[in-house]
Amino acid sequence: ESQYVDPALGLAVVRILSNFDAAAVGPAQRVGLFQLDHTRLSGAYHKADLLDPYLNIKIGLRNLDDLIKTNNGDIKIIY
Repeated sequence: ESQYVDPALGLAVVRILSNFDAAAVGPAQRVGLFQLDHTRLSGAYHKADLLDPYLNIKIGLRNLDDLIKTNNGDIKIIY
């Protein structure tokens, strides 16, 4: 469920960040589809928690929604 992120945008971001690999671990130790950093999230998440695709997508879309809302709907400046 997302207020600002349409499916094509969400898929494009995941494609760029992780190439659809739910077990991806990036060079900065960000993990999962949306390459989330457990140390920067509010909540008690461990790195292993964020490898769950459902949770990773839920948090990733919420973060993307917040970024778009902060930028008044302008998706060109969110990344």
